[in-house]
Amino acid sequence: MKIFCTSDIHEAFGVEKLNKTIVINCACMKGKVRGIIFETESNSYKEVLLK
Repeated sequence: MKIFCTSDIHEAFGVEKLNKTIVINCACMKGKVRGIIFETESNSYKEVLLK
């Protein structure tokens, strides 16, 4: 499994699987500081809103 992290596309926040790669887009939007905590052992994630 590979993990690819990006933050370029603000409207596409979230986690998707592309073949054997987990794609994490943790982009912030105006007025929202957010991120993603990804647990590698269980391949699960949690979205976090910081502001």
